[in-house]
Amino acid sequence: MATAGSMIATPALALEPVTFVSISPTSPGSDPLPVLTGTAPAGSSVSVYSDAGCASSAATAVTAGDTGTFVVTVTTDPAAVTTTYYGKAVAGDGTETACSYLTSYELDTVAPAAPTVTLSNPGPANANTVQILVTSEPGSVLRFYRNDGACAAPFSVVSLADLPPDGLAVTVPDNSFTSFGVTTTDRAGNVSACTFATYTEDSLSRTPATPDLSAASDTGDSNIDDLTSVTLPTFVGDVGSVDPSSTVVVYMDDVEVGRGVADADGAYAVTATTAFGSGISAVTARATDPLGNVSSLSAPLFIEVDRSSPVWQVDLNTDTGYISPNGDGRVDTLDLTLRLSKLMRWTWRLENVSGTVLYSASGDGNVAQLRWGGRNQSGTMLPNALYTWHFSGTDRAGNVYTDFINDAVRLDTIAPGVTPSVSPAAFNPTTTSARLTVKLTALRSDEDAFVTVAMINASGASVRNLPPQATTGPRTLYFTWDGRDTA
Repeated sequence: MATAGSMIATPALALEPVTFVSISPTSPGSDPLPVLTGTAPAGSSVSVYSDAGCASSAATAVTAGDTGTFVVTVTTDPAAVTTTYYGKAVAGDGTETACSYLTSYELDTVAPAAPTVTLSNPGPANANTVQILVTSEPGSVLRFYRNDGACAAPFSVVSLADLPPDGLAVTVPDNSFTSFGVTTTDRAGNVSACTFATYTEDSLSRTPATPDLSAASDTGDSNIDDLTSVTLPTFVGDVGSVDPSSTVVVYMDDVEVGRGVADADGAYAVTATTAFGSGISAVTARATDPLGNVSSLSAPLFIEVDRSSPVWQVDLNTDTGYISPNGDGRVDTLDLTLRLSKLMRWTWRLENVSGTVLYSASGDGNVAQLRWGGRNQSGTMLPNALYTWHFSGTDRAGNVYTDFINDAVRLDTIAPGVTPSVSPAAFNPTTTSARLTVKLTALRSDEDAFVTVAMINASGASVRNLPPQATTGPRTLYFTWDGRDTA
C-alpha cells in the first residue's frame, strides 16, 4: 500500500506497428527505387528493412508526420526478383514498435515480346473497315498506331482483356494504303517493340493506258504508224498499264474483240478474236481488277487495216515486145511507166528463161518509171533472147504482192536479110506493071517483120513508097509498082 508522498509507476503504452498504405509504382514495376507510403506513430522515426528481423536496412529513416503518415524511397534487392519490406518505428522516448510486414515489390525491367498482329482481311480489298487482331502477354495494355512509323502517338489504347474477340475495328478511306502499328505494355510498364501490318483499300480499277498495236502486228512502214495488214492484231500495254492480274477487254469501235489477263506487273497482251475490217478503227480497253472494280474506258488508239490489192496501169514505148539496142534510135530501149493506186515499195526484175535474175531496179511510191537498154546489172550487153520481167511490191500496210505484173521482151540486135528483085527490069507503065520480089532472111519463124519499099530515081530521090506489108518469119513478099510517083 502506498504511503503518503509516494508515487505510483504507470506502465508504458505499446506503440502501434508500422503499416503499409501504397507503393509506387505498383508491383510488378520497372522502377528499382519505388516510393513506399505508410503510417506510424506521429513524430516517430520510421525505418524500412528488407528482412523479417528488421536488420537489413532498405531505406534511410524518415519521420512520421503529425498524422502519422510517412513517405520513403526504398531500394530493391538486385539479387532477387521480389523484395519484401518490413517496418519499425522508434518513438521520442525510445520506445520501439514491433517489426511488421509492409508489402512485397516485384521488379520487372524486361520488355515484353512484341505482339502478334493480324488483319481480318489482308487486302487489297474493296472494304473500308478492317479488324486488327492481337495476341499478347496476359494483362498487357495495347496501343494502336496509324501511319506512325515511330509508334509515338496512339489513336487507341485498349487492354488485352477488353479487346473484342474479332479485333479492333478501324475505318479507312477509299483507295488508301494504311500501316497499322501495335505495342504491348506489360503490368510493370515495360513497352514492347512495335509490330506492323498494312492494309490496302481498293475501290477503283486503274484506267488502262491507251492500247498499243504490238510491233509484230504493226506491219506498216514502221512499228509505230499503227498501219497493219493483220486482221487479228495483238494489242499490248506496258508495265503498269493496269492493276496487276486485271482482266483486260479490248474494243473495236465499242465492240469487244478480245480479252486477256495482265501479269503481276500490270502488263498485258490481247489478241483479237474478231477480225478487223479494212479501214480506220478506234481501239479502246477496259480493265476489271481482281477485286471486281471496273475501270473507265481508255483513250482510243486509231489503227488502219489495209487488205486491198493495188490497181495498176503499165505504159510501154513498144507494143511489139521487141527492143533493138543497136543505136539506130529505133526502139533502142524498153521504156516502162507503172502507175499504182497506192504507195508501194516496188521491185522490177528481168530474168532469162531459166529464171536467173539479170537486172533489177527498185523504188518507192505510186509511180515507177524504168528504162532498160538490154544490159545486165554490171552493164554487159545481153545476148539476143526472150526475157521476162516482173513487178513485185509491198504496200505501206505490209501486204506483199509477188509478181503482180509479168510480161516479156525480146532482145534483137540482128537486122533481117533482104534480097530484092524486079521483073521485068524495064516496062511500059501504060500496058503493064513491075513486080518487085522481096525475099526476107535472118528471121526466126516467130519473128515479125514490117517491110516497106521505096522507089528511088537515078538522082537518089524517093519518088514513091509502096504500101507496107507485115509478115512473120522468113518468106518472100511481092510488091507491084505501076510506074507512077503517087498511088
